[in-house]
Amino acid sequence: MSKSLVEENRELKQQIKALKDQVNKLTAIIKLQQNQMFGKKTEVIESVVDGQQSLFSDDELAQLQDSNVSITEVIEKQTKQVVRHRKAKSSGQRTAFLDGLPQVDKTIHITVEGGTKM
Repeated sequence: MSKSLVEENRELKQQIKALKDQVNKLTAIIKLQQNQMFGKKTEVIESVVDGQQSLFSDDELAQLQDSNVSITEVIEKQTKQVVRHRKAKSSGQRTAFLDGLPQVDKTIHITVEGGTKM
């Protein structure tokens, strides 16, 4: 009986080891697939295809590739004008309005269901 339990235990340990190896192998395959699908990609720009015209003339391309010529870009900043559709509220109106109202001090006593005051 004890030999069969020892032998069964050994077989189960071998199965566990085989399954762990299989899990590690499948995990590596998934990582590789994810890297291929979602990883960094390089784009290769081919030279101009025969029969396709370039955006620039040969003189402009030579001028752009010339290292002595510096190219600067001029950007004009435009200010945006804000249009208000309603009149802006002036500060202090609310406090002036509240100061003009009558103030009443009133104490309210709360009673619990048993009839005692809190």
